Amino acid sequence: MLFRMEREDFHALLELLRDNISANEDMASLSAGEPIPAECRLAMPLRILAGASYLDCALAFGVGRSTVFGIFDQCESSARVLLMRLTPYHTTIAKGSSP
Repeated sequence: MLFRMEREDFHALLELLRDNISANEDMASLSAGEPIPAECRLAMPLRILAGASYLDCALAFGVGRSTVFGIFDQCESSARVLLMRLTPYHTTIAKGSSP
């Protein structure tokens, strides 16, 4: 699949986000039988950001469109929190002034 990033970068990002994007195994077993692995949960939104449609992702990963949207939102929120933690001047930049 096309993600427009190197494999090493994918795995580094995955390790940073894994705890926040991993599926709740108890809930997954109640609804579908198995949780979607964190690798796939990260790959879906990256594929969309690389230019795929949500339908492409739904078909490629064998999930429903609402699942694609939910995972995209979860990954986006987790990445935003991570970025704010890693960016020391995030509050200054958000207010419009330079650091």
